[in-house]
Amino acid sequence: MRTKHQPHRVILILGVILISYLPVYGQIDGNAKANFKIAFAASTIDECRSSLRFCMDVLNIVPNHPVINYLAARLNAQLGNQEIALVYLRKATKLGYTTKLPFNKINQLNDTAFTSLRRGKKFKEIFDALKEAEQPIHRSEIAFNIKDKKLGTEGITYDPVEKMFYLGSMSEHKIVKVDQLGNSVDFTREGQDGLGIVLGIHVDPLRRNLWACSISGNNVEIFRYNLSSGNLLKKYVLPPDGKRHEFNDLVIHPDGDVFISDSPDNSIFIISH
Repeated sequence: MRTKHQPHRVILILGVILISYLPVYGQIDGNAKANFKIAFAASTIDECRSSLRFCMDVLNIVPNHPVINYLAARLNAQLGNQEIALVYLRKATKLGYTTKLPFNKINQLNDTAFTSLRRGKKFKEIFDALKEAEQPIHRSEIAFNIKDKKLGTEGITYDPVEKMFYLGSMSEHKIVKVDQLGNSVDFTREGQDGLGIVLGIHVDPLRRNLWACSISGNNVEIFRYNLSSGNLLKKYVLPPDGKRHEFNDLVIHPDGDVFISDSPDNSIFIISH
């Protein structure tokens, strides 16, 4: 546990991260991806009921998961619960499960589970919601261009105080500072302070710090810089434990605690303020 006498200890929080679609569901039953495949392949009544129980358990935790809502729809349709299937299908569509997503080989328009539903009038609502969800949105505009084409950016963060962007480089192992006109300077030099591949970065505007996740060889590290001076304030190194780790991203709590995602084993670390 975190104590007042150990403010800089990196502590592993046993839990699973909620960043992407899949990892959270490992809590439900060991291998989430396997459960997904089983649910999509379910055909008999027993298989559908079993997978539907899995979906309901997940939706009790994260009710707005698009893929699980879609699975709940197709499983209910296969079990003959057409009205319930339409409710889940409508919700999945509005949450973003559309034919445009690259991994959605099975979707509202080609899924044989919905063959009978597509003949009904109520499916038109699903179809209209699908068309609306798939409309391209053109509201973005180019903020700036970076001349260095080899920068290989991954993380990006913004300092609202100085109105500056910071970009982390995976290829050149540095952090670049960019103003609103696109003028850029190196915040850190390449490899400065042992900085390796830079992944997630985040500005703490209140404490005037910049935090960065980095990987250098087998070293998994977090760097904390002073925004004003650019000086390294502290480097947090994860001791080897025989496991593969990758600090991919981080967020900062208002009290100053930093939460870091560790991708390979879906765990979260914390650096206490």
